[in-house]
Amino acid sequence: MEQRSSTHAVIEAAFPGRSAVPVVLAASAAFVPVCAIVIRSLAKSADPERLYDVVVLHREIDGEGQALVARTVRDFPNVSVRFYNTSEITDRFQLRPIEHIPIETYYRFLIPEIIVGYEKVLYLDCDLVCLKDVGKLYDTDLGDNWIAAVKDVDMQGQAARDRGMKFYLQDRLGMKDPSLYFQAGVLLLNTIALKEVHTTDEWLTFASEEYRYGDQDILNRFCRGHVLYLDMTWNVLADCGNFRVPVLIEKGPSDNKEAYREARKDPAVVHYAGREKPWNTKNCDLASCFWEIARETPLHQQLQSLLNESAASRDPSQAPDPRNGERRAVRFFKRICPHFLFSFARKIKRALHL
Repeated sequence: MEQRSSTHAVIEAAFPGRSAVPVVLAASAAFVPVCAIVIRSLAKSADPERLYDVVVLHREIDGEGQALVARTVRDFPNVSVRFYNTSEITDRFQLRPIEHIPIETYYRFLIPEIIVGYEKVLYLDCDLVCLKDVGKLYDTDLGDNWIAAVKDVDMQGQAARDRGMKFYLQDRLGMKDPSLYFQAGVLLLNTIALKEVHTTDEWLTFASEEYRYGDQDILNRFCRGHVLYLDMTWNVLADCGNFRVPVLIEKGPSDNKEAYREARKDPAVVHYAGREKPWNTKNCDLASCFWEIARETPLHQQLQSLLNESAASRDPSQAPDPRNGERRAVRFFKRICPHFLFSFARKIKRALHL
Protein backbone atom coordinates (compact mmCIF):
# COMPACT_ATOMS: atom_id res chain seq x y z
CA MET A 1 0.00 0.00 0.00
CA GLU A 2 2.63 2.53 1.02
CA GLN A 3 5.78 3.33 -0.89
CA ARG A 4 8.78 5.32 0.27
CA SER A 5 9.50 8.69 -1.29
CA SER A 6 12.57 10.76 -0.66
CA THR A 7 11.10 12.12 2.56
CA HIS A 8 8.25 9.93 3.78
CA ALA A 9 5.72 7.30 2.79
CA VAL A 10 3.09 8.00 0.17
CA ILE A 11 -0.09 6.16 -0.71
CA GLU A 12 -0.85 5.31 -4.32
CA ALA A 13 -4.15 4.65 -6.06
CA ALA A 14 -6.01 1.59 -4.79
CA PHE A 15 -7.16 0.62 -8.30
CA PRO A 16 -4.09 0.97 -10.58
CA GLY A 17 -4.97 1.70 -14.16
CA ARG A 18 -8.64 2.30 -13.36
CA SER A 19 -10.50 5.55 -12.74
CA ALA A 20 -11.59 6.06 -9.12
CA VAL A 21 -12.90 8.76 -6.81
CA PRO A 22 -10.26 9.47 -4.12
CA VAL A 23 -11.70 10.52 -0.76
CA VAL A 24 -9.67 11.39 2.36
CA LEU A 25 -10.86 11.65 5.97
CA ALA A 26 -8.96 12.19 9.22
CA ALA A 27 -9.88 10.59 12.54
CA SER A 28 -8.71 9.80 16.04
CA ALA A 29 -9.27 6.44 17.74
CA ALA A 30 -12.24 7.92 19.59
CA PHE A 31 -13.83 8.88 16.27
CA VAL A 32 -13.60 5.43 14.70
CA PRO A 33 -17.36 4.65 15.06
CA VAL A 34 -18.50 7.92 13.50
CA CYS A 35 -15.80 7.76 10.83
CA ALA A 36 -17.23 4.38 9.90
CA ILE A 37 -20.69 5.90 9.55
CA VAL A 38 -19.38 8.64 7.24
CA ILE A 39 -17.76 6.03 4.99
CA ARG A 40 -20.88 3.85 5.11
CA SER A 41 -22.99 6.83 4.03
CA LEU A 42 -20.55 7.55 1.20
CA ALA A 43 -20.69 3.93 0.02
CA LYS A 44 -24.46 3.70 0.26
CA SER A 45 -25.00 6.83 -1.85
CA ALA A 46 -22.21 6.01 -4.32
CA ASP A 47 -22.64 5.05 -7.94
CA PRO A 48 -22.24 1.23 -7.97
CA GLU A 49 -20.58 1.50 -11.38
CA ARG A 50 -17.73 3.67 -10.03
CA LEU A 51 -14.77 2.95 -7.77
CA TYR A 52 -14.07 4.86 -4.56
CA ASP A 53 -10.59 5.02 -3.01
CA VAL A 54 -11.02 6.04 0.65
CA VAL A 55 -8.01 6.87 2.85
CA VAL A 56 -8.25 7.63 6.57
CA LEU A 57 -5.44 9.72 8.05
CA HIS A 58 -4.69 9.03 11.72
CA ARG A 59 -2.03 8.65 14.41
CA GLU A 60 -3.53 6.11 16.78
CA ILE A 61 -6.14 3.85 15.16
CA ASP A 62 -5.11 0.27 15.83
CA GLY A 63 -5.76 -2.82 13.75
CA GLU A 64 -9.04 -3.55 15.50
CA GLY A 65 -10.34 -0.05 14.78
CA GLN A 66 -9.26 -0.27 11.16
CA ALA A 67 -10.97 -3.64 10.76
CA LEU A 68 -14.15 -2.23 12.26
CA VAL A 69 -14.28 0.56 9.67
CA ALA A 70 -13.54 -1.87 6.85
CA ARG A 71 -16.36 -4.21 7.96
CA THR A 72 -18.82 -1.35 7.77
CA VAL A 73 -18.45 -1.24 3.98
CA ARG A 74 -17.55 -4.84 3.18
CA ASP A 75 -20.82 -5.22 1.25
CA PHE A 76 -19.64 -2.53 -1.18
CA PRO A 77 -16.91 -4.10 -3.38
CA ASN A 78 -16.44 -0.83 -5.28
CA VAL A 79 -15.19 0.93 -2.11
CA SER A 80 -11.61 0.51 -0.86
CA VAL A 81 -10.69 1.74 2.65
CA ARG A 82 -7.07 2.18 3.74
CA PHE A 83 -5.28 3.91 6.61
CA TYR A 84 -2.23 6.18 6.74
CA ASN A 85 -0.42 6.98 10.00
CA THR A 86 0.67 10.63 9.93
CA SER A 87 2.95 10.52 13.00
CA GLU A 88 6.16 10.58 11.00
CA ILE A 89 5.16 13.97 9.61
CA THR A 90 2.84 15.64 12.12
CA ASP A 91 4.73 14.86 15.32
CA ARG A 92 7.38 17.37 14.26
CA PHE A 93 4.92 20.26 14.62
CA GLN A 94 3.21 21.94 17.55
CA LEU A 95 -0.37 21.24 16.50
CA ARG A 96 -2.97 22.09 19.11
CA PRO A 97 -6.72 21.47 19.31
CA ILE A 98 -8.98 24.53 19.45
CA GLU A 99 -11.96 23.95 21.76
CA HIS A 100 -14.07 21.39 19.83
CA ILE A 101 -11.69 21.34 16.82
CA PRO A 102 -9.30 18.33 17.12
CA ILE A 103 -5.70 18.07 15.96
CA GLU A 104 -6.72 15.63 13.22
CA THR A 105 -8.31 18.49 11.30
CA TYR A 106 -4.81 19.63 10.26
CA TYR A 107 -4.02 16.34 8.54
CA ARG A 108 -5.72 17.58 5.38
CA PHE A 109 -2.58 19.63 4.71
CA LEU A 110 -0.71 16.38 4.02
CA ILE A 111 -3.01 15.32 1.18
CA PRO A 112 -1.23 16.98 -1.78
CA GLU A 113 2.07 15.30 -0.93
CA ILE A 114 1.10 11.86 0.37
CA ILE A 115 -1.82 10.95 -1.92
CA VAL A 116 -0.31 10.30 -5.33
CA GLY A 117 -1.79 9.23 -8.65
CA TYR A 118 -4.61 11.79 -8.63
CA GLU A 119 -4.82 15.38 -9.81
CA LYS A 120 -7.60 16.20 -7.37
CA VAL A 121 -8.87 14.67 -4.13
CA LEU A 122 -12.04 14.99 -2.05
CA TYR A 123 -11.69 15.72 1.66
CA LEU A 124 -14.55 15.06 4.11
CA ASP A 125 -14.83 15.80 7.83
CA CYS A 126 -15.84 12.96 10.14
CA ASP A 127 -18.95 14.67 11.49
CA LEU A 128 -21.14 14.49 8.42
CA VAL A 129 -23.16 12.07 6.31
CA CYS A 130 -23.34 11.78 2.53
CA LEU A 131 -26.84 11.55 1.13
CA LYS A 132 -25.89 11.78 -2.55
CA ASP A 133 -23.04 10.45 -4.66
CA VAL A 134 -19.85 12.39 -3.91
CA GLY A 135 -18.56 11.17 -7.25
CA LYS A 136 -20.65 13.94 -8.80
CA LEU A 137 -18.86 16.47 -6.64
CA TYR A 138 -15.51 14.97 -7.63
CA ASP A 139 -16.41 15.48 -11.29
CA THR A 140 -16.50 19.25 -10.77
CA ASP A 141 -14.12 21.06 -13.11
CA LEU A 142 -11.77 23.06 -10.90
CA GLY A 143 -10.19 24.92 -13.78
CA ASP A 144 -7.21 26.86 -12.40
CA ASN A 145 -8.69 27.03 -8.90
CA TRP A 146 -6.83 25.43 -6.01
CA ILE A 147 -9.86 24.41 -4.04
CA ALA A 148 -13.65 24.07 -4.25
CA ALA A 149 -15.87 24.58 -1.20
CA VAL A 150 -19.22 25.88 0.02
CA LYS A 151 -19.57 29.40 1.42
CA ASP A 152 -19.91 29.38 5.21
CA VAL A 153 -23.33 30.82 6.08
CA ASP A 154 -22.54 30.54 9.79
CA MET A 155 -19.45 32.75 9.44
CA GLN A 156 -21.27 35.21 7.23
CA GLY A 157 -23.91 35.56 9.93
CA GLN A 158 -21.22 36.10 12.55
CA ALA A 159 -19.48 38.76 10.47
CA ALA A 160 -22.77 40.57 9.93
CA ARG A 161 -23.49 40.69 13.68
CA ASP A 162 -20.02 41.05 15.15
CA ARG A 163 -17.61 43.83 14.13
CA GLY A 164 -14.75 42.02 15.87
CA MET A 165 -15.26 38.96 13.68
CA LYS A 166 -15.52 41.11 10.56
CA PHE A 167 -12.25 42.86 11.43
CA TYR A 168 -10.61 39.48 12.11
CA LEU A 169 -11.60 38.17 8.67
CA GLN A 170 -10.44 41.33 6.96
CA ASP A 171 -7.22 42.02 8.85
CA ARG A 172 -5.98 38.60 10.00
CA LEU A 173 -7.14 36.60 6.98
CA GLY A 174 -6.91 39.40 4.43
CA MET A 175 -10.50 38.89 3.25
CA LYS A 176 -11.84 42.23 2.04
CA ASP A 177 -15.16 40.51 1.37
CA PRO A 178 -16.08 38.29 4.39
CA SER A 179 -18.91 36.73 2.38
CA LEU A 180 -16.26 34.75 0.47
CA TYR A 181 -15.22 32.78 3.57
CA PHE A 182 -15.81 29.07 2.95
CA GLN A 183 -16.55 26.09 5.19
CA ALA A 184 -13.77 23.50 5.11
CA GLY A 185 -15.66 20.32 6.06
CA VAL A 186 -16.17 19.36 2.41
CA LEU A 187 -13.36 20.22 0.01
CA LEU A 188 -12.33 19.35 -3.50
CA LEU A 189 -8.56 19.88 -3.63
CA ASN A 190 -6.43 20.59 -6.67
CA THR A 191 -3.51 18.62 -5.25
CA ILE A 192 -1.07 19.58 -8.00
CA ALA A 193 -1.64 23.31 -7.53
CA LEU A 194 -1.65 23.14 -3.72
CA LYS A 195 1.63 21.24 -3.68
CA GLU A 196 3.21 23.93 -5.84
CA VAL A 197 1.90 26.76 -3.66
CA HIS A 198 3.24 25.49 -0.32
CA THR A 199 5.05 22.41 0.93
CA THR A 200 3.55 20.20 3.62
CA ASP A 201 6.01 21.65 6.14
CA GLU A 202 4.90 25.17 5.25
CA TRP A 203 1.21 24.33 5.63
CA LEU A 204 1.86 22.71 9.02
CA THR A 205 3.95 25.68 10.12
CA PHE A 206 0.96 27.89 9.42
CA ALA A 207 -1.12 25.45 11.47
CA SER A 208 1.19 25.97 14.45
CA GLU A 209 0.17 29.65 14.59
CA GLU A 210 -2.85 31.17 16.34
CA TYR A 211 -6.11 31.14 14.40
CA ARG A 212 -9.68 31.17 15.65
CA TYR A 213 -10.83 28.32 13.43
CA GLY A 214 -7.55 26.57 12.76
CA ASP A 215 -7.14 24.93 9.37
CA GLN A 216 -10.30 26.53 8.02
CA ASP A 217 -8.91 30.03 8.59
CA ILE A 218 -5.56 29.01 7.12
CA LEU A 219 -7.16 27.71 3.94
CA ASN A 220 -9.32 30.81 3.61
CA ARG A 221 -6.27 33.04 4.06
CA PHE A 222 -3.83 31.30 1.74
CA CYS A 223 -6.26 30.10 -0.94
CA ARG A 224 -8.00 33.46 -1.21
CA GLY A 225 -8.78 34.32 -4.83
CA HIS A 226 -8.33 30.72 -5.99
CA VAL A 227 -11.60 29.19 -4.76
CA LEU A 228 -14.47 27.71 -6.75
CA TYR A 229 -17.67 28.04 -4.73
CA LEU A 230 -19.94 24.99 -4.73
CA ASP A 231 -23.69 24.69 -4.45
CA MET A 232 -24.65 24.76 -0.77
CA THR A 233 -26.28 21.32 -0.99
CA TRP A 234 -22.77 19.84 -0.72
CA ASN A 235 -22.31 21.13 2.82
CA VAL A 236 -25.58 21.80 4.61
CA LEU A 237 -24.82 22.85 8.19
CA ALA A 238 -27.08 21.49 10.90
CA ASP A 239 -28.29 23.93 13.53
CA CYS A 240 -26.16 24.26 16.66
CA GLY A 241 -27.37 25.51 20.03
CA ASN A 242 -30.63 26.71 18.49
CA PHE A 243 -28.58 29.70 17.35
CA ARG A 244 -26.93 29.00 14.00
CA VAL A 245 -30.13 28.67 11.97
CA PRO A 246 -32.64 30.98 13.74
CA VAL A 247 -30.12 33.75 14.44
CA LEU A 248 -27.00 33.60 12.28
CA ILE A 249 -28.71 32.35 9.12
CA GLU A 250 -32.36 33.41 9.32
CA LYS A 251 -31.44 36.86 10.62
CA GLY A 252 -28.28 37.13 8.53
CA PRO A 253 -27.78 38.22 4.91
CA SER A 254 -30.91 37.48 2.87
CA ASP A 255 -29.15 35.67 0.02
CA ASN A 256 -27.57 33.26 2.54
CA LYS A 257 -30.94 32.56 4.09
CA GLU A 258 -32.60 31.69 0.79
CA ALA A 259 -29.69 29.54 -0.40
CA TYR A 260 -29.63 27.65 2.89
CA ARG A 261 -33.38 27.06 2.88
CA GLU A 262 -33.23 25.60 -0.62
CA ALA A 263 -30.19 23.43 0.12
CA ARG A 264 -31.75 22.08 3.30
CA LYS A 265 -34.74 20.79 1.33
CA ASP A 266 -32.58 18.27 -0.54
CA PRO A 267 -29.05 18.11 0.92
CA ALA A 268 -26.25 16.10 -0.67
CA VAL A 269 -24.17 16.29 2.52
CA VAL A 270 -25.38 17.08 6.05
CA HIS A 271 -22.62 18.47 8.26
CA TYR A 272 -22.84 18.50 12.07
CA ALA A 273 -20.25 21.24 12.49
CA GLY A 274 -19.90 22.56 16.03
CA ARG A 275 -20.33 21.04 19.46
CA GLU A 276 -23.68 19.35 18.88
CA LYS A 277 -23.50 15.95 17.17
CA PRO A 278 -26.14 13.22 16.78
CA TRP A 279 -24.08 10.97 19.09
CA ASN A 280 -23.74 13.51 21.91
CA THR A 281 -26.89 15.65 21.77
CA LYS A 282 -30.45 14.40 21.90
CA ASN A 283 -32.70 16.16 19.41
CA CYS A 284 -29.66 17.27 17.43
CA ASP A 285 -30.82 19.01 14.26
CA LEU A 286 -31.03 16.70 11.21
CA ALA A 287 -29.89 13.77 13.36
CA SER A 288 -32.30 11.41 11.60
CA CYS A 289 -29.98 11.45 8.56
CA PHE A 290 -27.16 10.10 10.72
CA TRP A 291 -29.18 7.51 12.62
CA GLU A 292 -30.72 6.12 9.43
CA ILE A 293 -27.22 5.12 8.35
CA ALA A 294 -26.07 4.04 11.82
CA ARG A 295 -29.01 1.66 12.28
CA GLU A 296 -27.73 -0.38 9.35
CA THR A 297 -24.51 -1.20 11.19
CA PRO A 298 -23.44 -3.04 14.38
CA LEU A 299 -22.22 0.36 15.61
CA HIS A 300 -25.74 1.60 16.24
CA GLN A 301 -25.89 0.34 19.82
CA GLN A 302 -22.44 1.71 20.67
CA LEU A 303 -23.31 5.14 19.29
CA GLN A 304 -26.66 5.13 21.08
CA SER A 305 -24.81 4.38 24.32
CA LEU A 306 -22.54 7.37 23.71
CA LEU A 307 -25.59 9.55 23.26
CA ASN A 308 -27.20 8.28 26.46
CA GLU A 309 -24.00 8.80 28.44
CA SER A 310 -23.64 12.31 27.09
CA ALA A 311 -27.25 13.12 27.93
CA ALA A 312 -26.78 11.81 31.46
CA SER A 313 -23.67 13.94 31.95
CA ARG A 314 -25.71 17.02 31.02
CA ASP A 315 -28.51 16.25 33.46
CA PRO A 316 -29.69 19.66 34.75
CA SER A 317 -30.21 18.18 38.21
CA GLN A 318 -26.45 18.01 38.62
CA ALA A 319 -24.75 20.78 40.56
CA PRO A 320 -23.80 23.71 38.32
CA ASP A 321 -20.19 24.08 37.29
CA PRO A 322 -18.81 27.12 39.15
CA ARG A 323 -16.62 27.92 36.15
CA ASN A 324 -19.59 28.53 33.84
CA GLY A 325 -19.58 32.21 34.68
CA GLU A 326 -15.91 32.41 33.80
CA ARG A 327 -16.53 30.61 30.52
CA ARG A 328 -19.30 33.04 29.61
CA ALA A 329 -17.06 35.96 30.48
CA VAL A 330 -14.29 34.70 28.22
CA ARG A 331 -16.72 34.05 25.35
CA PHE A 332 -18.15 37.55 25.77
CA PHE A 333 -14.66 39.04 25.75
CA LYS A 334 -13.86 37.18 22.53
CA ARG A 335 -16.96 38.59 20.89
CA ILE A 336 -16.42 42.22 21.76
CA CYS A 337 -12.65 42.55 21.51
CA PRO A 338 -10.96 43.44 18.22
CA HIS A 339 -8.94 40.73 16.56
CA PHE A 340 -5.58 42.00 17.81
CA LEU A 341 -6.67 41.25 21.39
CA PHE A 342 -7.77 37.73 20.56
CA SER A 343 -4.48 36.09 21.53
CA PHE A 344 -4.70 37.84 24.89
CA ALA A 345 -8.18 36.37 25.37
CA ARG A 346 -6.71 32.94 24.66
CA LYS A 347 -4.13 33.42 27.39
CA ILE A 348 -6.86 34.36 29.88
CA LYS A 349 -8.77 31.22 28.91
CA ARG A 350 -5.72 29.02 29.48
CA ALA A 351 -5.01 30.71 32.81
CA LEU A 352 -8.55 29.88 33.94
CA HIS A 353 -8.07 26.28 32.69
CA LEU A 354 -11.27 26.49 30.63
